[in-house]
Amino acid sequence: MALEIEFANNGILDSLTGSPAQSVFLKQLSQAISRTDRSGADLSILTLRISKDIARVKSDEIKDRSLDLIAIAQILKSSIRGGDFYTRMSQLGFWICLHGDSSEAEAAVKRLRDGLDGLKSAVTFEIFERNKSVPLASWIDEIDKSYF
Repeated sequence: MALEIEFANNGILDSLTGSPAQSVFLKQLSQAISRTDRSGADLSILTLRISKDIARVKSDEIKDRSLDLIAIAQILKSSIRGGDFYTRMSQLGFWICLHGDSSEAEAAVKRLRDGLDGLKSAVTFEIFERNKSVPLASWIDEIDKSYF
């Protein structure tokens, strides 16, 4: 069944959560950066990480963790604004691209926390606002190092 899903969506969706694939996210991010660089608008990346304690599961608990990832993906999809986008970046969580500065990202964190209910304590967020004076590769590297 998983193979059918993988082929059916041509790799544009994460097979487990239905969230956009990393390649789609990175393409959208590149386009968003180009647009915000031209317009002067703000852009932030919000990382959502699932606690490593939750992620370390026994084989009989994998189904529950998968359900948590699916639930978080559904909450993300329903909680982010139009124009914002996300991906499952690893087994431990998601990256969300937000059009706006860190205060708008903090408002997004509040919306997401409100939707997470029982999963709240297992999730941490970190905000990375784009500083146009910092090279793009350095900004992504900072996010990557913090996340992984």
